[in-house]
Amino acid sequence: MCSFGRKVVHRLHQRHEYLEAQAKRCETLVEVEVGKVRAEMESQARHMKEQLLDEISQYCKQIEIRDV
Repeated sequence: MCSFGRKVVHRLHQRHEYLEAQAKRCETLVEVEVGKVRAEMESQARHMKEQLLDEISQYCKQIEIRDV
């Protein structure tokens, strides 16, 4: 292979490694963001569950008051 061909192959290899590194960084960023969203959604779900249980408790108290 001529000198020019080796340089082209070398640059293509470098570019390939660079793009693989960029892809890995993007994958890591996506995983971090997905983790944040998952944590936020789980927090919202817990809050909604607590709110629902509180509403059920209040409703049961109202029924008990009416029955007395």
